[in-house]
Amino acid sequence: MTPQDIDPERIKYEIRLRGKTLADLAKIAGVSRQTMSIALHARASAKAEAVIAEFLQLPLNQIWPSRYDDAGRRMSVVEARAVARRVAA
Repeated sequence: MTPQDIDPERIKYEIRLRGKTLADLAKIAGVSRQTMSIALHARASAKAEAVIAEFLQLPLNQIWPSRYDDAGRRMSVVEARAVARRVAA
């Protein structure tokens, strides 16, 4: 069984617990608030994902195992689908 991505609402909750918002992190990253929000749900911005992970002090592959391999390298969409198929089989 493959680990699941952390729920986006949980990520936002953890950010708020640490005294910041997605908008605050967007300013730090130099991206729009919308980009940060979309990054929670889709493979929109590696930069936004990295800012979130660094802020939460968690490895990227722990937050989004469907997007990052065990070494923390961002997988292509094709790679991610292949991994998902192998796990489902």
